[in-house]
Amino acid sequence: MSFKIFKQNMLSFMQRETTVQVSSTELGVPPWRPNIRYYSGDIVNDSGTDWKTTIKTHISTQDDDIETGKPSVNSTTWTAIAGLVIDPINPTSPTSDTTTRENKTINVSQEVESYDDFAKQITTEYDSCIKRGYQQIGMFGFPIPLDKGNTDLMETLIKSACAQALNVRKGNHTFIDDIGAAVQTGYWGGAELSTSIPPMMITPPAFQNISTTIAIVSNPGVWTPIGPTTPIDDANLFLDILISSLTIHLTTIGGNYILDSLYPGVPPVQAPSILPFVGYTVPPDGGAAPSEDVPATQQASDSTPPSADTMSQKEIAQFTEGKLDAENIINDTTQPLLAKQAAEEYVTRVTEIISSGQHDSTPVYYSEEELKEIDEMQPDDFKCESGARVVKIARGDIGICEYKNRNYGGFGAGEQRNASGRIDVMVNTTGLNNEANVARTGKGYFWCAGATSQWWTEAGLSLPTYSSTGGPALCNRWLEWGKENGYFSSIPKEGAAILYRGGRKPGAVHIGIVENIIPGVGVGTIEGNTSGGAAFADNGGGCYRKVAKWSKGNIIGFVNPPDCA
Repeated sequence: MSFKIFKQNMLSFMQRETTVQVSSTELGVPPWRPNIRYYSGDIVNDSGTDWKTTIKTHISTQDDDIETGKPSVNSTTWTAIAGLVIDPINPTSPTSDTTTRENKTINVSQEVESYDDFAKQITTEYDSCIKRGYQQIGMFGFPIPLDKGNTDLMETLIKSACAQALNVRKGNHTFIDDIGAAVQTGYWGGAELSTSIPPMMITPPAFQNISTTIAIVSNPGVWTPIGPTTPIDDANLFLDILISSLTIHLTTIGGNYILDSLYPGVPPVQAPSILPFVGYTVPPDGGAAPSEDVPATQQASDSTPPSADTMSQKEIAQFTEGKLDAENIINDTTQPLLAKQAAEEYVTRVTEIISSGQHDSTPVYYSEEELKEIDEMQPDDFKCESGARVVKIARGDIGICEYKNRNYGGFGAGEQRNASGRIDVMVNTTGLNNEANVARTGKGYFWCAGATSQWWTEAGLSLPTYSSTGGPALCNRWLEWGKENGYFSSIPKEGAAILYRGGRKPGAVHIGIVENIIPGVGVGTIEGNTSGGAAFADNGGGCYRKVAKWSKGNIIGFVNPPDCA
């Protein structure tokens, strides 16, 4: 965990840059004794570095004068003789001095005007730091951010700590531990986590969490005291000690998620459940979840937290751009009907997403060890030989991405290359000529169904046949074909095509393949024309792993491989 941004901002508050006048005096040195130094003026402060040069530095600030320097290694004190400061071990006749002056910008400690300002600043920075973090249960749990901490009480308690510290005129004080008490009992007492994302983990016999009613911190944690300390006038050291204690404290907080969950039954029974939690995490360097702008293959694989459900303004802009691209295809009279139909599915999809402002899936990033564990836990009735081939092929495409958000290209590890690539092959498999459209318009076609079609084709599986309603380039044709042939099911097999609905409208508008099932968590997928962020259909993405959440109600069902249906 890291409080890097917290420290940077607090240092900026506690220190200031100022321009000061620096006087450098080159002291006279007798030619016959070049190692002897003479120092004119007052006695030099003996707290600086060992003086081995001919420079004495005098710094003038608004607040005080600072002189640095030290006598030669053989001396212990300076002696003032006739207005000169002479090294008593090596006395000799002085020569003339040369003094120069220049302005320099340096960091100096800032005297905080009031402890009210300090209390407000540290409370604000701590609150911002914590809200960049998350609570997470288990290796594959969704990260749940903090919704509200008690900042008012924390600030009040820190003001009290400051007043108490100022009353200590001599000896040691407990200022850092008093701040810790403000954090523990003030900020975290009754703090609440976000309820927008239900945690993945379940409390048996429940088999799925639908929503979170409340997520409250009932245990504000344990503050490990450092004990009374001497006053610390170094802001860096003060913050390092404080942050070390803050970091330890976060591991001890705890509480409960109050959930609405599904229990076994026909139909399943919906009832409350309680899921306890312990610990809170601030990401390394104070950062957030992995950026969708970085391919999954270039992001950290070990327990990298996915982003939350709420879309960013950048994501909304990307969806809007993709919608405009799709509408251009729909309105282009030269485009084939199949391309227009695929674009219409995309518009239906993103219109719902933009309107809600919410994602309906979360990306996941596994290490090889984590993936091996997940593969070993798959139930026998989920396994499918042909589906395993689909999954193996799809895994090889994870990380390919479009060239500049234009629906073509697609090379390993997120490589940006202005050339025909894997994505173009996928689109062409569905009966659309992607290269021709790129040459004519500068952009390709939407390719989520193309990715699934390519993986099924290379695994030796047949694709949806063409009909009056379209072909394999259309998500909804996959749905119709699956139902016509008995391949459609509400229970997936390995390698199955997963189909998503677009809001309240009937029919499928997005597709991927099922990689695995994580009990109590959701359906693990691999999808094309999606993002490394939390959105299913970002016109600027590539091929990535996702977790589809049943609780969103957006999963229509699955088209299983024909030999395993």
